[in-house]
Amino acid sequence: MIEQFYDLRPEVLALDRKALDLCRAQFAHVEEIRDYNQLKMLRAFTDCGVEARHFWGSSGYGVWDDSRNKLEEVFARCMGAEAALVRPQFMSGTHTLTVALFGLLRTGDTLLAATGRPYDTLEGVIGIGDAGPSFLEKTASKRSPFTTNASAVSFRLMFPFSGTNIGFSLLDSLNCSVATS
Repeated sequence: MIEQFYDLRPEVLALDRKALDLCRAQFAHVEEIRDYNQLKMLRAFTDCGVEARHFWGSSGYGVWDDSRNKLEEVFARCMGAEAALVRPQFMSGTHTLTVALFGLLRTGDTLLAATGRPYDTLEGVIGIGDAGPSFLEKTASKRSPFTTNASAVSFRLMFPFSGTNIGFSLLDSLNCSVATS
């Protein structure tokens, strides 16, 4: 088909066909995933009762915004979640995580960093590193050390019913300082 649009030499066309043949199985797998996700999304739209009126514009204030509520219902259904918060105002992943942390954590709460030290843009949010004090840190009533040793706390000791021994780092979400080993 490409030869209809471009004047390519036969050896280039042969390489194109060979490359496509080499990738055919991977492309088929990607298409299978696409088809599954498309059907999952269509089923969510149907189950959630999405109608044409849900695609109309709104005031943007979110008050009595049935369309936004329906969008969040569809997202939750597709993700297998209890609920979803979908907003174009979230400017980045860090912004989204910040909103979630501020909404869920309270003074004295502890955040478990399952994969070790959080990435640098979150340091200011949780009050570690050189980012200076965070909102969470200013409201803290206690301090806990942050450790980069992933085996510092045994998952089995924390959750004996799990039957696994996955290492976690303990991080006080409200005020953190780096512990040296």
